[in-house]
Amino acid sequence: NAGPGPLLDWLRTRTERTEGRPVAADEIVVTAGASEAIDQLCALHTRPGDAALVESPTYHLAVRIMRDHGLELVPVPVDADGLDVAALKTTLVELKRAGRAPRLLYTIPTFHNPTGLSLSPERRRAVIELAAEAGLLIVEDDAYRELAYDGEAPPSLWSQAPPGTVARVGSFAKSLAPGLRLGWITGPAAVVGRLVDGGLRTSGGGLNHYTALTAAALCADGHFEVNVARLR
Repeated sequence: NAGPGPLLDWLRTRTERTEGRPVAADEIVVTAGASEAIDQLCALHTRPGDAALVESPTYHLAVRIMRDHGLELVPVPVDADGLDVAALKTTLVELKRAGRAPRLLYTIPTFHNPTGLSLSPERRRAVIELAAEAGLLIVEDDAYRELAYDGEAPPSLWSQAPPGTVARVGSFAKSLAPGLRLGWITGPAAVVGRLVDGGLRTSGGGLNHYTALTAAALCADGHFEVNVARLR
């Protein structure tokens, strides 16, 4: 079960309106917050000992989640313009030379935590191209998108990438309340399908039903946009 229909419908409609990319029914799944989303992506897309690329610095709690899965974290530096794309390219070459194929790149390209930086359009395109060439899944942590204080947030990597390249993690933590533990993933149908058909959701029939349906009603009534405007 991908989650309650009313929330999925609202998320798909709003995402297409705000980011210009339609979301197919098999490309989205509701999660119990961003942390559960990252944990499940690691559980179903990696094995202990796999290499995972992370920005340096990055969100420290995501590091803990990835280490729970026994991943070898390979840092890629961040400079004044965000993720250093030249360093990323060099790292990929060095890993390939060593016979290693990293399984994912965890990145926060929009309002990065902890630096607050946003990746430039040129670097966004470059990161997407490198990942596509390397067959690397980008895990885009997009939890802060709604809190654009001056103008609009830049387009997500997911909205610009070819199918199969990016699993974008969204969250209501910063736009409604952290304690809801409610989020979602938009991503490749193959990746989302593994989550939907996995044991966790098969057992529970989805996650956080009551909260998800409550949020869906709130969003459908227009209160989400009002709250985001207040926070901004």
